[in-house]
Amino acid sequence: MAATLTCIQENTGLAIETMRRALPTNDEPIAAMNPTKLGQHLGMAARSVNARLAAMGLQLRNERDEWELTEAGQAWGEALPYSRNGHSGYQILWNPAVIDQMKEVA
Repeated sequence: MAATLTCIQENTGLAIETMRRALPTNDEPIAAMNPTKLGQHLGMAARSVNARLAAMGLQLRNERDEWELTEAGQAWGEALPYSRNGHSGYQILWNPAVIDQMKEVA
């Protein structure tokens, strides 16, 4: 739910802090990083991040040529629905902890 609220805020600019306070607390970091944000931490382009995540077996291209989480990837990411500029689908957001896993594979 927290990741969904973050996605709503990023896509609409709506203030979500009141709604976020209604969520139960969680000690684990939420899945809120897209490949571009992961790449900023790794010094990589989003395309390279996606390729590495796929090589690690965390995501794959489906029949619509969209990224989809694998069973292993579900432990690290979350697919959230989006709708922008007449396009809709799922955006995968990643838990920041996946950065350390990606560094180990490098």
